[in-house]
Amino acid sequence: MTKEELTKIREEKKLSKSDFAKLLGVTPMLLGKYEKGSLAIPESVAKTLQAASDSAVATEIEVKKTTRKAARKTAEKVKKAAADLEKAVSGPSIIIQSPMGGYISTADIVKKVPKNTVDVYVRVDENKLYYVLKNGESGDVDIWE
Repeated sequence: MTKEELTKIREEKKLSKSDFAKLLGVTPMLLGKYEKGSLAIPESVAKTLQAASDSAVATEIEVKKTTRKAARKTAEKVKKAAADLEKAVSGPSIIIQSPMGGYISTADIVKKVPKNTVDVYVRVDENKLYYVLKNGESGDVDIWE
């Protein structure tokens, strides 16, 4: 291992010389001599760095696997929830027929009543949609107009 490689590793990890020296099990003064090139870097220091690097890589791979697995599970849950919501909201298609032969769908009914309507009662025999608003007020509109 060269002095440049050692310094590059420390800088990439954003560690001070003191913290990096502690991780390597040497004094900051000795680390300084390694980085300056006035002392050869012992094989034991290189092995310590390689072991730490291998461990970090293994940890990073495991974190990525766990993250991908969690993302897949979350995506599956969201997909299922969306399908359940779609089923709950869409429900069956309802078409109402008048004795006189006219047809009206639930979508058409929704268009005819005010936006803040909470309940609608259909009376085809009276040609009326009776509705109740969120504030409790009620009203009616003609179905076939």
